[in-house]
Amino acid sequence: MTGRAALLLLLLLLAFLTTCHAQPPSQPINPPPSWVFPNPRLRAAYIALQTWRHTAIFSDPSNFTSNWVGPDVCSYTGVYCAAHPTDGRVRVVAGLDLNGADIAGYLPSSLPTGLPDLALLHLNSNRFCGVLPDTFLHLRLLHELDLSNNRFVGQIPASGVDGLVAVEELNLAGNLFEGAIPVGVCGLRSLRNFSYEGNFFSSRPACSAATADGVGNCIPGAPAQRPPAQCAAVAANPFDCSKAQCQAATTPTTPRRTPGGGARSPPAPRGSPRPHHMPPRPIRTPPAPASHHPTYPSPAPAPPPPTYSESPKSSMPPSTSPPSWSAPPPPTEHPGYVLPPFTPPPSTPAPPATTPTTPSSPPQGGKLPFPPVHGVAYSSPPPPSKPYN
Repeated sequence: MTGRAALLLLLLLLAFLTTCHAQPPSQPINPPPSWVFPNPRLRAAYIALQTWRHTAIFSDPSNFTSNWVGPDVCSYTGVYCAAHPTDGRVRVVAGLDLNGADIAGYLPSSLPTGLPDLALLHLNSNRFCGVLPDTFLHLRLLHELDLSNNRFVGQIPASGVDGLVAVEELNLAGNLFEGAIPVGVCGLRSLRNFSYEGNFFSSRPACSAATADGVGNCIPGAPAQRPPAQCAAVAANPFDCSKAQCQAATTPTTPRRTPGGGARSPPAPRGSPRPHHMPPRPIRTPPAPASHHPTYPSPAPAPPPPTYSESPKSSMPPSTSPPSWSAPPPPTEHPGYVLPPFTPPPSTPAPPATTPTTPSSPPQGGKLPFPPVHGVAYSSPPPPSKPYN
């Protein structure tokens, strides 16, 4: 492929992704009046999750969210509940882990506001796109945010970063973010690991938290950046939310139930354009999974912070093997509550450089973890013709 053809393909991809965007709050999907919830926080979590599922998730080919039915949100796949850090009598949604679920959609602004007690949010290796809502500023208890290996675009909202006062692990790698990294990253005192390689960021603050990573971007003077032609193409066509009709509201429809009680999942997207070629990214090999989950921070005076083992930073390899991303290790232990037992996905050997493999389909029935995604290039979903039912 010639350089001109590659640039044209990149511009077409960026234009296509503007059809998948964050939108203003949709009409919430409220539960039936007869349903009883243990407390108002779990009721709010139900509304946030159902509104997300039925208005902003376009494709769930593995039916990962098929059991998101009924008032018991703590039994939903990927949802973890625990006692609130300041009131142990109140049970709240403390974790949301959709790693490797192959879900396509975007993050509505109502999601963070409806789940303000999250300690971890893991969305690694899906097909989420669009811009990040500035309502992330409400996640003041969040310890781990992993949005890596998706199709997010646009700039990082500075106000959203400023609100992540408890975040320790922040992973934005492998997306299509652009513009400047907010200077607020330097003020996150708990931040231990910030990863953002494989995007289109054009500048970053000078603090050590922001300069310890960043290969495969468009930052002048930084090592191992993208070719100038790619960066120039993105700079000439920045993401414009107004042109993408980001203010167009959606109208959710009532979820249709199947005879078995579950909601019907839409088919996987077809005929979507192929993603542009990204420079090879480093292969991350996480340490052996632990059996712990993140917990809320204890009130001051706090005990000594736990010791973390940071994954070593790797430079971009010269090989032409497809990018391989693995799900991060399960959350680490913090003082406070402990989430339900975590079953790590089975380890999968890295595929050969010339023949990437796709994980086999899981057996029917039960709630099973999904294996890490290795070397799989997903196509971006087409814009929805109607809201997800």
